[in-house]
Amino acid sequence: MSSSSRRRRREAARRAPTKAGTDGWPRDFRHAYVQLVEGDALVERDLRAEADVAAQGRVLEATYLEKRGLFERMFGVFSGEPASAARKLAPPFDGDGGDAPGLFAGSSDVLPLEPRGAALGQVRRVRGRVVPLGPDVPPDGAVLRAIWLDKPPALHACEAIEFAVIPDEGPPVVLSFDLSPLVVDRPSRVSVSGFLSRVGPRMRALLREMEVDRSRREEGQFVQISSGQTVEVLCVIRAEVRDTHAFSIHGVSRTLPMEARPQDGGPYRGTSTRNAVLAGDAPGTRAVVRRIG
Repeated sequence: MSSSSRRRRREAARRAPTKAGTDGWPRDFRHAYVQLVEGDALVERDLRAEADVAAQGRVLEATYLEKRGLFERMFGVFSGEPASAARKLAPPFDGDGGDAPGLFAGSSDVLPLEPRGAALGQVRRVRGRVVPLGPDVPPDGAVLRAIWLDKPPALHACEAIEFAVIPDEGPPVVLSFDLSPLVVDRPSRVSVSGFLSRVGPRMRALLREMEVDRSRREEGQFVQISSGQTVEVLCVIRAEVRDTHAFSIHGVSRTLPMEARPQDGGPYRGTSTRNAVLAGDAPGTRAVVRRIG
């Protein structure tokens, strides 16, 4: 889990070009999150699918935010890098997809998600199969995708949709993020152009709004979580979903697919067969999603 000092405010931003659905909401449910090093801090902007404006904050301290040494900065100047880039990003994975900063090292001390009575605001660990909410999953089945660009000013961009994690025991866990989650998996090298070809209109609009100017040939480390994969998640419990047939996330009506709903006649240790749990992040506590199968 990363620790950050975050001050969020609403500010004017360009509306992403989307197509309105029959209910007035956009059909494209992809959310965009961009973190960009500016001087000695990390600026983050998040543009959710239902929002007209981006939320902005500054990350001052995190496990993946490191200082650049003086020699590294001076050498970079001769290479055309901005001298003001005092920080660099360290992705939360190694070349084999391992948990580089040890985010899950203490997860044995984090109580697994109990089927009933999970305290709001508490961090829980859950393992299970990924199931998207409804038909809004992109064509390639990705529910999370992220790229990390090392060249200063370093950048981390992540795109996500809401999805559920279906554990072997306990209720389904619906995940929704206000902050960019951290994705841990084996990375591949993907160009900026390749990343842009995979993402939706909000990500492209947010990068334009932040005046991110990168060569389309520049390559970064790319990770992705897809439907049907097995993941382990560190997340913050937000609420109980009492009816998985119809519930709201940020004012948007959502439903849990039939394959992800608790089955009648098989309640989880006394819970309602229609219950689920809504989880994600909280100010200062970022969600972490690791692929394990």
